[in-house]
Amino acid sequence: MELTSRDKRIMKEGFLNDYPRELVRKSLTKEANSQMDICEVLRLTYDLVYTIPDPKLKEEITERLIDAMRIVKRMADRLTYYKLTYMDDTGSHGKNIQQFPGAEERKAMRRARP
Repeated sequence: MELTSRDKRIMKEGFLNDYPRELVRKSLTKEANSQMDICEVLRLTYDLVYTIPDPKLKEEITERLIDAMRIVKRMADRLTYYKLTYMDDTGSHGKNIQQFPGAEERKAMRRARP
């Protein structure tokens, strides 16, 4: 297995700590995934939050979703580290992740928002 540059950084640092809030906000509010993973669940939750008329409440919930997304990204890095460092072959290897069609449409809808 050939390591990507991301994998090499994870091996060196244990996890990547370069998830600034604005980058994560963009991932949460403008991106989409074709698999029903936790990031996409957070994005779907944001889609509901986006419709809240109270701007203060909307922003407060969005900030908490950003916090959750940052935690998820760090957890994914740590799991990658364990797999690469200890040759961990346990787990489902993504077999249980369901495909979630319509990613391009969701991405276009999210990017069309102000």
